[in-house]
Amino acid sequence: MLYVAVNSAETAIKRVNEIVELGGHGIPPETIKKMYKQSNDNLPKVAYYADDVLIFDNSKQFTSVYQREKVIEIKNELSNYPRIKQNLSCSEIVQKDLKKFENKNPEIKAKKEPENKKDSPKD
Repeated sequence: MLYVAVNSAETAIKRVNEIVELGGHGIPPETIKKMYKQSNDNLPKVAYYADDVLIFDNSKQFTSVYQREKVIEIKNELSNYPRIKQNLSCSEIVQKDLKKFENKNPEIKAKKEPENKKDSPKD
């Protein structure tokens, strides 16, 4: 997943206006504001399902701020960009999902538990 952020909805509106001046199509400012907020709000939800995540800030200069491959964070400079959602760590989300699954399925036991010896292929 590739995500490119800018510092504000106003910057996004300015960029669209520049594109319109070059012959591109316009988007109403209210739509841009709505999409800007929705995009940032949905970022952690979508990033969770992506194998690889690359996030760039393009407010002034195209700058790499975050990279994750599978569940391993390669780069995380999101603290320098507080307007971008911070909770992109896969491990936190996966642990919450596993806990929910465990609570909904108490009959399923984790491997290597002493009372669950048949669950381990080596035993």
